[in-house]
Amino acid sequence: MITTTDIAPFAGTVGGGFFLGFIAGYAIKKVMRLAVVIIGLLIAALAYLEYQRILSVDWTRIQAVLQNGIIWLTERQCTCEDHAFKFWNSKCFGC
Repeated sequence: MITTTDIAPFAGTVGGGFFLGFIAGYAIKKVMRLAVVIIGLLIAALAYLEYQRILSVDWTRIQAVLQNGIIWLTERQCTCEDHAFKFWNSKCFGC
C-alpha cells in the first residue's frame, strides 16, 4: 500500500518545479509588459516633442531600424538540427 510518506518527496519535487516555473513565467510576463510600456511611452514622447517642434524625428529611419531588428530576430531562431535533442513536434528550446 502506498502512503503519503512514500509520495511526499515526489509530490514536493513536482509541485516545487511547477511553482517555480509558474513564478518565473509570471515574472517574465511582467517584465515584458513593462518593457512594452516603456517603449510605447518613448515613442509617444518623441511624437509629442515633434508635435511641439522641439525636435525633428525621422520616422522612416526609425521604421527601417525597427524592421531590420525584427528581421534579425526572426532569422535568429534556431532549428532543432542545431541541438542534440528535440522536444514536442520538433520545436527546440534554448538557442
